Amino acid sequence: MAHSQSQKPPEIYVDENFCPGEGCQFGEWKVIKEISVYDQPNGQRIVGKLQPGKLIRALTGNVYVKPVPVVVLYPKNDFRKGETFYLLSNVGEGIVKTWRSGKIGEVDYEGISGLWDHNCTNVSAKCWARTEAREISQVWWVKIESSDLKGWIKDPSANVEGSDRFE
Repeated sequence: MAHSQSQKPPEIYVDENFCPGEGCQFGEWKVIKEISVYDQPNGQRIVGKLQPGKLIRALTGNVYVKPVPVVVLYPKNDFRKGETFYLLSNVGEGIVKTWRSGKIGEVDYEGISGLWDHNCTNVSAKCWARTEAREISQVWWVKIESSDLKGWIKDPSANVEGSDRFE
């Protein structure tokens, strides 16, 4: 299936108001490692620092992702052999958001060879698509507020407690 430029996703796709991963949640978080707070997503201006022990409220988040092209090798569901679609944000439980002919959808990444070192060789319904990417490159920015600071923090998962309801 040939794709025109308008059917391709932007170079960086912004998944707004999104919390990536199956246990991801906004709400009250506790800082466990110092975090810089920026004036905006992808910002250069630091407006403050959050110290360990500080309680913050995560209000929303945006995931900035470089779409990963995938080629269909075997027809599956309504995907046609030769078609190209793009993987976006990781939803969780094996599900990834997709960009397909200008529309957002979801797909189970099981059977997509190449991704996360999953390699299959026999093209079939169990090995139905291929990508050259090993992972989805994404950056998560979260809008926060505390008793004395408001702004955005980058990829906070390793620096806070409470962002994953399964912790």
